[in-house]
Formats: sequence, structure tokens, C-alpha cells
Amino acid sequence: MPAAFEKCIATKGSTKFTKKLPEGKYIHGCRLPGSRKAVWGEIKTAQESAKKKTVKKKTAKKKEWKRKIDKKMRSYGDTDFAKKEIRVNPAKGDTLNTIMHEELHKKYPNKPEKWIRKKADKVEKSATPKTMLKMIRKFAKE
Repeated sequence: MPAAFEKCIATKGSTKFTKKLPEGKYIHGCRLPGSRKAVWGEIKTAQESAKKKTVKKKTAKKKEWKRKIDKKMRSYGDTDFAKKEIRVNPAKGDTLNTIMHEELHKKYPNKPEKWIRKKADKVEKSATPKTMLKMIRKFAKE
């Protein structure tokens, strides 16, 4: 691989692209930020090109969800997507259903409230004591 191409790929903000050539071959290109000139790599077959794509990329660490018990809140529970936080008020009652309900909001953010309620009731009825205890412990340890 040409040194200029490797340098371009390593540069932050550079644009990477692939161009399909006749006979099932590909060539990878790269453009430095603010430049119009492209730097080209080696011509490869589809199999060789696919192998290159499996290189492990650096991924940003995802922020973990926090679970809190909040006896001062007015509602049964709350899911805050901005803070990545689930709060439950055990003083209101039916804590297990509330936990399942809020976890479903986290898992399915675009589903309507009616669907979430039905699903939480269904999950609660089919849950084993072991899974119920596991869900409660998630909140207890945080």
C-alpha cells in the first residue's frame, strides 16, 4: 500500500471512499481535509477488499444506564434518555411492574405508552421468580 495512502487514512477528518472498477475489482481512495486531490490505494478484488473492512475499529465507550430509587418523585417511574437514567418510586407500589415498564421504555424508545403498558404486564406475568429478583437487584445495588 502506498505510504501517502496510509498517511491519509491515519489523518483525522480525512474522507475515505471506495470506487468499483470493471471486472469486480475495487480501489480505495482517501482525501485529506480541505483538499480536492485524492490519494489512491492498490486495486483489489472484492474478496481482498472485504478482508480489509474487517479491521477492528476503535469504538467510543457507551455511557451505562443508571438506575435509582427515588421516593420523592410524584410518578411511579421515569426514564431520562438525556441523562441515561431510570428512576423508580417504590412508595407508589407495584415496583416490579414499574421497573419492567421503565426498562421497556429504555429498550423501545419509540413505542407508544399503551404498548409499553401491555408488554410490561405480559412480561411480569411470564417472569420467573429468578428473573424478578434479578431485576430488583439491578436497582438495589445502584
